Amino acid sequence: MAELPDIARREWEFRKTQIAAEAKTLSKRMADQNALNQKAVIAKLKGEMSQEDFEIVKQSVSEELSNIEEAISHLDSERSSMEELVQQSNQQRLDFVQAWRAGGVRQKQELQWALFPEGLSYSMQKRFFEPANASLLQAFRDFFDSLGNVGVPDGI
Repeated sequence: MAELPDIARREWEFRKTQIAAEAKTLSKRMADQNALNQKAVIAKLKGEMSQEDFEIVKQSVSEELSNIEEAISHLDSERSSMEELVQQSNQQRLDFVQAWRAGGVRQKQELQWALFPEGLSYSMQKRFFEPANASLLQAFRDFFDSLGNVGVPDGI
C-alpha cells in the first residue's frame, strides 16, 4: 500500500506519453479536416464543385470535427481525473471503495487499469474476477499479514 503513490505516478507518466501522442494525432486530423473544409469552400467559390457535393463535404467535415473534439474532450477528462487521483494518492491513503463508488465508467476503468495493469481474469472455480498478476495478489496478502492481529488480542 505504501508503494501505491509511486506505482500510480509511474503508470500515470507512461499514460501521459500515450495521451500526448493521441492528442498530437487528433490535432493533425483536425488540421487536415480544416484544410479540407477550406479547399471545399474555395472549390465552391470557383464553381469547381456543385452545391450537392459541397454540402456532402461540409457535413462529412463537420461530423469528423465533432468526433475529434469529443475524443479530445475524453483525453482531457482522463488527464484531469488521473492527475487528481495521483495528487490524492500523494496526500493521503486512497479510499479505493469510495473512489470506485463515486467514479463514473471512465474513472472506474482508470482505477482498474492503475491497480491491475495486466487485467482481471474470471476464475471459473471461484466464480469471481481476480488479478491476472498473482504477484500483486501476493503483495496484498503479505501486507495484510504484516499488520498482525487487529482488534482484540486473539485477532477476532
